Amino acid sequence: MSSLDFTAALARFPELGDIAVEARDEIVGDARAAILIDRITRRVRGVAGDSAALSLLIRELPSMGCRDVALREVAASADHQAALALAGYAPRSERIIVSRSLVFSPRPQRAWTHRREAEIGSESFAALVYSAMEGSADPTLRMDCYARYAAITPPRFREIAWSTLELDGQLAGVALPSPCGPRAIALSFFGLVPALRGHHFATDALRSVLARASAAGAHIARAEIDSLNLASQRTFFRAGFTTIGRVRSFTLTTTEHHHGV
Repeated sequence: MSSLDFTAALARFPELGDIAVEARDEIVGDARAAILIDRITRRVRGVAGDSAALSLLIRELPSMGCRDVALREVAASADHQAALALAGYAPRSERIIVSRSLVFSPRPQRAWTHRREAEIGSESFAALVYSAMEGSADPTLRMDCYARYAAITPPRFREIAWSTLELDGQLAGVALPSPCGPRAIALSFFGLVPALRGHHFATDALRSVLARASAAGAHIARAEIDSLNLASQRTFFRAGFTTIGRVRSFTLTTTEHHHGV
């Protein structure tokens, strides 16, 4: 489906109309589909209280080219899951949503150094992202991860906020935050390279990321963690995060059962 058709389809739903307006001016090139899909996902959560609108939207998602859908726990009712199944979507994973205030940001114990992507080069930065994702509990997370996160993060924010983490001159990990509201950030990805795991560095590294975000003006930090990734959950909980909800993800497997409105 072309971007124009995509915009026209979105405009059929008043609750989603502003996405079409944003898309016309902000989205260019290959990043278009990834950003639109991410915005659809967020807006699906936003209109979850309107059961009829959400069900209609679900029926239209395959024709819009949306392969992945995420619903908050409160929206993932039996009716909505049935609508997803009819539209050709199958359950993929479940993630917990965690959050913490940065008003009193925790201080790291070690002297972590942060360097921006431009300082080490895009290729080296991308290689570090893939290294930090090695062994992820969710294999789909590693597929084109660098490009996907880059596509959903505004370039200016990415230039300032994305960073490597170094300890004693050694590349240790990476943090990929993205904006998720006024003075709030979402940690799209945070991780250490395999060699530094299991040495009690992760929580302290995360505290360093939070302190950096707080210094830049963020008041709230959020993250989504795979429900099977207990090690990551422990890291965030030790850094002061608490669970505020769950998200269930679905992936398009077929469009045979799609019905137009």
